[in-house]
Amino acid sequence: MENTNYKLGPVSVTITPTKTDGRYEVRCQEGDTVSTFTASEYELTYYRRHMNTKITQAFKAHRESTSSSDEGQTHNESADS
Repeated sequence: MENTNYKLGPVSVTITPTKTDGRYEVRCQEGDTVSTFTASEYELTYYRRHMNTKITQAFKAHRESTSSSDEGQTHNESADS
């Protein structure tokens, strides 16, 4: 398997071989948020759909938690004024 790049909505996914035979680094990025993990060729071949779902859900949850904490800060700032 060679280097692979694709998008999951706003998330960029890059898969590159590691020094360990049959292992790959999966790098996911959306803006400044980055997540990296390794996966075997078997996992990438047979569980990619599941992996993509998990990546999408994780980044969506992160966006929602970040936006709700930003809203809380805005609310607190206006209450202090």
